[in-house]
Amino acid sequence: MESTSFQLRPPVFPDDVATIAQLDGDCFTRREERFVSGDVLEAFVRAAATDDRQHLWARIAVDAVGPCGFAFADPSHSRLTKLCVAPRARRRGVGRALVEAAVAALRDRKALSVSLFVRCDNTGARALYERCGFVGDAVVADHYGPGCDGARMLRDCF
Repeated sequence: MESTSFQLRPPVFPDDVATIAQLDGDCFTRREERFVSGDVLEAFVRAAATDDRQHLWARIAVDAVGPCGFAFADPSHSRLTKLCVAPRARRRGVGRALVEAAVAALRDRKALSVSLFVRCDNTGARALYERCGFVGDAVVADHYGPGCDGARMLRDCF
């Protein structure tokens, strides 16, 4: 794994809405995987930027080139809801850092475990989550649209 320097920071509203939208489009090719609309994305960034401990948590990864990833987590459901690492930043520890930061944030909010969904055919993401301690628990047919199943994965927080 190539090493590179990057930092994680909270999103800034409204400045990071366009940044996250661009990363979302770069990372997810299927419409079903992207934020539903600009309004939904804006609401996510606005909520996460407040750093309200009960609602939404998010971080953006930034390296020397610029933003290279993001993660959103929902403390009310103990779920990692969205993770994206730009293709140029993959295999450099960005994804793992985002996952571990999300798990730590959920643990701080008293979560006992964390869940997530990932496309069954996304072997790279599934391998990342497994390296971070997640275990497959169920498959949901057509979770990401017709013919695109999702795997639910779980991890203990302690």
